[in-house]
Amino acid sequence: MNYYEDWINNELKNIMKNEYADNLHGIHLLQPNLSQAILEVLLQYACQAQNYTSIELARKKISEINKKWLEDNLEIVARKCLNLDDEWECRRLLEIVMLFVPNIILGVISLFSNSKNEEIQELIEEYSS
Repeated sequence: MNYYEDWINNELKNIMKNEYADNLHGIHLLQPNLSQAILEVLLQYACQAQNYTSIELARKKISEINKKWLEDNLEIVARKCLNLDDEWECRRLLEIVMLFVPNIILGVISLFSNSKNEEIQELIEEYSS
């Protein structure tokens, strides 16, 4: 393991009170507040980080999450923890959607469709086609 992976795992362990397992396949079985808190941490690393290693490690963990649960919760959690008027964060979020749950792309785009940010509007055009 590397420093970034330790950092992410420690945050997840704090949420789970040290009951965190190394895979997230059962996240949908947890209490909603815990499972969404886990996704929030992962989205922050995957969308807000400027370090490629952090982004990739968070994406790897997101890839382990039950797809149906991710479809049902990604928009909710993204709305809570991301700056949906920031081009960097929105681009990273759209990349996650396209990698893991592409069928919800239009719903995710709608989260920031009212943005006045020109870069966000260009992203919407890019991902809507």
